[in-house]
Amino acid sequence: GSIVIGASGVVFGYLGYLLCRGLVEHSWWNIGVAVLIGLVYGWQITGILPGDSRISWQGHLFGFLGGALAAIVFRRRGLRTRATGDPADREPDPAPAGGA
Repeated sequence: GSIVIGASGVVFGYLGYLLCRGLVEHSWWNIGVAVLIGLVYGWQITGILPGDSRISWQGHLFGFLGGALAAIVFRRRGLRTRATGDPADREPDPAPAGGA
């Protein structure tokens, strides 16, 4: 019985993406961004839970889950060392078979 208007699902998706990206990529920079975003905007996660019957919490929940899934799917692949073993000779890992 709620009306879904606006871009709150997109906002929650971006929040979920930023919070999960640091955990997925194991980068200090991304972990720092996730902690900062969690401290500043973490209170918005309460909007995922059912509260006011006029607000579509389902859009918030699935936006957040979609952002978390995007962080997993679109993570950067690690770099692998060529046969020389020299760290300067690094190349990106190839795309998975059958993927884009």
